[in-house]
Amino acid sequence: MPVLRNSATLLNRTTYSAEAADSGIWLLRPVDSDRTEDREQDFVLMLYAEQQGAGVVTLDLLTSFGDGFWAVIGRKTLPAPGAYLIDLRSLADVPPYVRLRVTGAPPAGGGPPPNFRVYARVASPAAFTAIPAKVPSAIERALPGEGIFATQNGGAG
Repeated sequence: MPVLRNSATLLNRTTYSAEAADSGIWLLRPVDSDRTEDREQDFVLMLYAEQQGAGVVTLDLLTSFGDGFWAVIGRKTLPAPGAYLIDLRSLADVPPYVRLRVTGAPPAGGGPPPNFRVYARVASPAAFTAIPAKVPSAIERALPGEGIFATQNGGAG
């Protein structure tokens, strides 16, 4: 595995809250002066989430070409209160616009939604820039299952 010497923080919520968290929209753009060909540049996502209290916390990773169509390429639901490190996930072959959305839902029997905090960073062995962007949201569709998080082996710790 190459050294991921370049990175950018997408979302960093250090305090616990039940309010939804959204990274905003980021354009991931390789740097033209780098010797790595754009088609060879690898991006990975490192995601940490911590839940307090009963209920469900859902993390959605969305991507777009900037045309208003958003695809949820990864959905992870935290199974119980605790801390979760979702290991490095390849973002190979994804459109250049990314967004992370995190929401909490109350437990089945009722009550308040859980509090959570979350940290997400995208990294690459080659140089790139992460630029805040504005992209409309006209259509949103999710891949079946958990998408890129399907083989997640991290857990409470």
